Amino acid sequence: MAGERVPLPALPPGRGRAERTFRLTVAAMAGGCLWAAADAVADDPGALPWAVGLLALLALVPLGFWLDEAWLDTSSGRLCRRRGGVVPVEIPWDEVEELGLHDPGFGIVVLRIRGRHRRWSTLLPVVACDRRGLRSLPVPVLWQLADEIRRWAPPRHHPVADQLDAQADHLQHTGRIGDSPVLRDYCVRLPPS
Repeated sequence: MAGERVPLPALPPGRGRAERTFRLTVAAMAGGCLWAAADAVADDPGALPWAVGLLALLALVPLGFWLDEAWLDTSSGRLCRRRGGVVPVEIPWDEVEELGLHDPGFGIVVLRIRGRHRRWSTLLPVVACDRRGLRSLPVPVLWQLADEIRRWAPPRHHPVADQLDAQADHLQHTGRIGDSPVLRDYCVRLPPS
């Protein structure tokens, strides 16, 4: 893959009580798994390989989330995404069949990108309105995405670039995510206050 690689950051993590609760829940689950493995080995030393294998498997699960990266290849007109450190999926903008903003129902608005082949599809988070707070992609990233769509994608997808530009312009001028156009048009479930 040749060209300039422009990283697409993940949405920033939320703050507040919900985020702390999530971290405590994950820590409690990990502690519970460690305790169960230690208890199994104490009862039956022959269970040591099973316990080590279980803990190794559990350690790999979060890596799939942490090793998630997306970037734009600006010289060849591709959106690339790698999950879990495996081979990246490269989606050429000029071969995109479906491109649009979408609310999958989890308090997040994503850019849904589907290519000709089923393997060529991904969801790129744009803005979130969940219990972890209001978060959005940064203004320069929104502008870069819109520019790449206009440059490489078929003209029928250019209205999506206009929506990303409107979101970026709103954030640039007001700095408020709560009344941004993308959030207003696509995410109807606002977080409890």
